[in-house]
Amino acid sequence: MPSTRHFMGWDGPMLVRAAAYLREHFGRGEDRWDLGQVIAVLPAQRAGRRLLELLVGQAQADGKALVPPQIVTTGNLPELLYEPTGMIAGDLDEHLAW
Repeated sequence: MPSTRHFMGWDGPMLVRAAAYLREHFGRGEDRWDLGQVIAVLPAQRAGRRLLELLVGQAQADGKALVPPQIVTTGNLPELLYEPTGMIAGDLDEHLAW
């Protein structure tokens, strides 16, 4: 799946600009915003919750339903970028390795 990056710039609050960007590029549906194919990577879970809050508010203001994007933190991003080739260690194995 091809991915694109978009840098928001410094001339406004990042989350507000990100919500506006998503609205401009994915809010074209008649009855809903389908952001199901979007992965939003943010530095912390609190930022993710705030972005979702902004998107819900914009969708409600437009009278549309929202299919939210997948919101992940930078720590959880690597698991989305590759397919594991072998078994992943369980909690006990991980603890014993440490």
